[in-house]
Amino acid sequence: MRKKKEEYFQKLYEETYDELLRYVSKLYWYDAAMVEDILQETYLILYRKITEVMRHENPTGWIKMTAKYVTYHVLERNHAVEEILSQYQADTAVSPEKLLDEYEDLRKFLTEKELKLIRRYYEEGYSLDELAQEYRISKPALKMRIHRVVKKIRRGIAVCLIFS
Repeated sequence: MRKKKEEYFQKLYEETYDELLRYVSKLYWYDAAMVEDILQETYLILYRKITEVMRHENPTGWIKMTAKYVTYHVLERNHAVEEILSQYQADTAVSPEKLLDEYEDLRKFLTEKELKLIRRYYEEGYSLDELAQEYRISKPALKMRIHRVVKKIRRGIAVCLIFS
């Protein structure tokens, strides 16, 4: 059985390596060592979970998704999301109001509750005091909640730009 797993791993490695190399290289064209690290981490995860992948209906898709998440975690760990956004000429200092205008489908990143809060604050013009009273939380807690939602929007946009 071990030999079968190793053969299967080798087959998947050979089938997917070039495509994953191109995919990850688009993000890290300036750092070949980082590209190699991401690929090694992806294939290490594959090796560890080869039994699960052998039963998976789409092993190639599984590997691609794993590479996507490994890449995202490396970007996040290296605080490179802001750098990627700037490469795509997305202003990271853009106001949340502009984000609401330019990115209509925020439901990809936000819950209905978060979307309602952000719209009420930025579009409908409710004050922090009014919203804090409505949500029955302190004004600083509300400010932090809004800050986290805006951060979540920016992270979601970065993910879309990176993996679109």
